Amino acid sequence: MTNQKMKLFVTISALLFLLSGLVTAEEIRIRVAVETANIRLKPDFESLVIGQAPLGATFESDQKIREWYRIKLPPDEDGVVLNGFIHESIVEVLPPKEEEPKLAEKKPKVEIPAVIEAEKKPEVPQEKKALPKPKERKPEPRLPREKAGPPSKIEISLKTGGLLSLGSMNVEDVPSDLYTGRWSPWFGQGYTDFTWPGETPVSMDSVIGAPVLRQGAGLFTGAEVGWNFHPRFQVYAAFCAYFSGLKFNGDAWDTVEAVISDSVDVITSNGREVMYNNNSENSGGKTYLISVGINFYLLTDGPVIPYLLVGAGMVLNSGTPSISYSLEQTYSGTSAAYSLDVTYDKKIAFAPVFGLGAKKYLGSFFGVKAELKGILAPLYADQNVKTTFTRETSSWTPYTDYEGTSAVQKGSRIILDLGVGFFVTF
Repeated sequence: MTNQKMKLFVTISALLFLLSGLVTAEEIRIRVAVETANIRLKPDFESLVIGQAPLGATFESDQKIREWYRIKLPPDEDGVVLNGFIHESIVEVLPPKEEEPKLAEKKPKVEIPAVIEAEKKPEVPQEKKALPKPKERKPEPRLPREKAGPPSKIEISLKTGGLLSLGSMNVEDVPSDLYTGRWSPWFGQGYTDFTWPGETPVSMDSVIGAPVLRQGAGLFTGAEVGWNFHPRFQVYAAFCAYFSGLKFNGDAWDTVEAVISDSVDVITSNGREVMYNNNSENSGGKTYLISVGINFYLLTDGPVIPYLLVGAGMVLNSGTPSISYSLEQTYSGTSAAYSLDVTYDKKIAFAPVFGLGAKKYLGSFFGVKAELKGILAPLYADQNVKTTFTRETSSWTPYTDYEGTSAVQKGSRIILDLGVGFFVTF
């Protein structure tokens, strides 16, 4: 008898175990407990988001893999039904359908969750006796661009803004035999001791072989392509055009203009007829920056995503200021012509780039951004001087022509640019 009871007990236990397995295999109902829940293709936070469900949406789950519920999505246009996965932290499990009438009898007035009713009518206070206390919900885990939709690899940005150039200029490689006596269209080597009767014209000694270039403030525009190879890192390539080229500093340009006006006045006052041409330019061209670098995201989600950037590039000046004028004087049927040209060779400079920025998604695949960058862009430019002189009377004082590099302009330039723009991802 004892053995028979033991066998019966074992049989009943095995049946109960099998029945419990069948119950756990049945589908369970779950309900979204957050404002917006992401549905992913695989049970992984890094998996593609294939849909989103609003607060209160219910689903049938036929399987649970670790902390993920597998659910069936509504069929698409072709009638294909896909499975998706939703995390347990953003849903709540509903009781089986057969238990719902019992719950309705206990609380007949509760037809929808209190959190939904409060969302629909936030301005109308709810009676405490009619609404149960909302269940405390766990927030959905914070993920890179979780609110922005599916992860994106490529980002294209367009921006514009303003720039400010800071730094000082000096010169190097000034020839030891560079003429330093009254540079002008009618003075040069051989004219050191010559003076016109009356007022002595202004010379260009403070310009030739001197640090006279600068770059001021202006506007810029640019484009950038980035690749998000990691939730916290993006590599980028950028191009910027700065609408602020090199120019003479204020004192140098005043001197250039004074030499022209004074020369005409002095020579005319000495009974000569004067003709002159002035094609000098105070500024020239634009400044371009081509750079590559990496952005490091300080946060991976949220309303605003700040980041640091570091990179390097090349700075090119498309044009430079120049001095180009000529003067011809005539006296008693005899004439002499003079000219002076000062130009600058353009050179490419290596430029480290650093800065910080922030971006805000306005939708799943686009948003706005702002950046503040500093570009260490040293300036190198050869100052080239050329003079010419022709005369019809050999008794006039000879003029020695000059052609060569008078100095290398060198500047420790820092360009600060602040830009805003928009971006799209795909």
